[in-house]
Amino acid sequence: MLKEFVQYLATALSKTIGDDLVAGATFPKSPKRCTVVMERGGEPNFYLADAGTVNIQILNRAEYYFDAREDAFLYFALLHASAGIKLSAVLPGTQDYYCNVIEASVRPQFIGYDENGLDQFSTNYVIRIREV
Repeated sequence: MLKEFVQYLATALSKTIGDDLVAGATFPKSPKRCTVVMERGGEPNFYLADAGTVNIQILNRAEYYFDAREDAFLYFALLHASAGIKLSAVLPGTQDYYCNVIEASVRPQFIGYDENGLDQFSTNYVIRIREV
């Protein structure tokens, strides 16, 4: 589901996966201005085996505070309170997903500097999702 979600973001925001948008757990060494999307658990649905919630964290980093902030709010504007989004399978034979609703837990927030002194913002999202 993470690859499909990141592909949706790349398409919607004209980002390049592997360059200024990364799926995974850590930032690449370059570029300085980029976004990492990470899975942070979730909950299965007791009644529907193909549905549940997925928690996603989006980290934005940049050399300048306002660049990182701008990127964080760009993703926030796209995602918070959005609904009815189909995530198409990225690899053959994998599952399509349907996002019933996406909610930010909080607004994007400054979380400090990384080990290289780059500004970072973080936003956590809850995605209510089901397999299609």
